[in-house]
Amino acid sequence: MNKASYFLVKLLRLFKR
Repeated sequence: MNKASYFLVKLLRLFKR
């Protein structure tokens, strides 16, 4: 489930920016 983590991190980074 590494892809899920990566996707979550990407979304979080985009949201946090």
